[in-house]
Amino acid sequence: MGLGFAIAGQGAAIADGLSKSAIPVVTTTELATFHGNIRRQGYSPLETAINGSNVTSLRQAWTVSASSVVSDQPTVYDGVAYWGDWAGNEHATSAKGASLWVTQLGTTHNADCDPSTAGVASSATVGTVNGTQVVVTGGGNATVAELNASTGKVIWDTRIGTQNDAFVWSSPALYDGSVYIGMSSFGDCPLVPSGVFMLNAATGAIEHEFQTVPATPPGCLGGGVWSSPAIDPAENAVFVTTGNTTCTTNLQDAMLKLSATNLSLESSWAIPLSQRVYDSDWGSTPTLFTAEINGRIVEMVGSADKNGIFYALDRTDLAKGPLWEYRIAKGGDCPLCGDGSIAPAAWDGTTLFVAGGHTTVGSTGCPGSVDALDPATGQPVWRDCMRNGPVVGALTEAPGLLFATDGSDLVALDVHNGGRLFLYGDPSGKIFYSGPTVAGGQLYAANTDGTLFAFGPPEAGS
Repeated sequence: MGLGFAIAGQGAAIADGLSKSAIPVVTTTELATFHGNIRRQGYSPLETAINGSNVTSLRQAWTVSASSVVSDQPTVYDGVAYWGDWAGNEHATSAKGASLWVTQLGTTHNADCDPSTAGVASSATVGTVNGTQVVVTGGGNATVAELNASTGKVIWDTRIGTQNDAFVWSSPALYDGSVYIGMSSFGDCPLVPSGVFMLNAATGAIEHEFQTVPATPPGCLGGGVWSSPAIDPAENAVFVTTGNTTCTTNLQDAMLKLSATNLSLESSWAIPLSQRVYDSDWGSTPTLFTAEINGRIVEMVGSADKNGIFYALDRTDLAKGPLWEYRIAKGGDCPLCGDGSIAPAAWDGTTLFVAGGHTTVGSTGCPGSVDALDPATGQPVWRDCMRNGPVVGALTEAPGLLFATDGSDLVALDVHNGGRLFLYGDPSGKIFYSGPTVAGGQLYAANTDGTLFAFGPPEAGS
């Protein structure tokens, strides 16, 4: 499980520290986070500096290099990009490419895993906590850390799993005074009991934990949450997806709806056994969207599995099962090889955009695709054949434009018809694990060759 190789009784909500009622009120504001917002919709409606008239002429503004793989999506706020690398460093880089600070947040090493070592793989959330601007991210050693956004100084660092076995692939959500994040194994080597954690945003104290494997029988392992929590403030609910386990439970390979107050289980739906593949982790981050069905607006949540199917459910009652399903790609256990999908979808209020691995568009075999779907039916509006590999990172949308990474390529598509408007191929040939970010008139993308790229219109280049 976790990122393909590793980015591969029911559990009960338990207090594991101070209860929310026993601590002072914490005020928080989310400023920037993984996949655009806590609903994980991947859409930036105010980002119009890059548009249909200049996207074809984007040029590389600058690059900076890390000492190791970069797999997280850059989080950009107020002219600063925050990103991590597998050497365990969290970086703050200015919009001109200058390093502002670097903070070491640890690594995980397990010789039995592939990869054997990784560091920060969690995309940061930028926000304010009691008036102080902070950066919250998963550390590289089964911890969650909060840093001062100006200096990189660690404010708190909380362990949520056993180092070198557990890992935080998940990216945090900052909501109503708390940090929500998933925990999983490093890479099924071995599986570990997993779940969702709710931490006090001011102190890092664990407020609640939801365990995705049952307490009985003892020794049940897995249920990894390497997707990132999506939050519906109207429902005060947290949505996550889960991976495989070593026992029989209806919370494995499942979509869960948890209370944002105490992480109690409100609803769930598991992928039928007949549709699962080997190591059939449901690892893609849920996306919240809406659809008009039979004259009624339905609050939806959707996500794709390694089996290649995107499932769209009524978020008010997951147990009813999918309202529709859409096959993005052929199923399998290796998304990096082109099996299935772990790419979070994008939603702009009208159209749902999904992506994944090996498929056929028309009569053409494709290593990956990006598809525009009708949110009410799951029927494709258009499909675009990717040319250089599967799409494993999140899709990112700005008005009129959809950005994706496939293999070693970074592309921009026309949202109306899928036409290709921009293409950059990383000369290293290394692949992008993460999706791109559009912010402040620049397009950011980070590659596994350790490079953070920034592109802009000609007038923005240096």
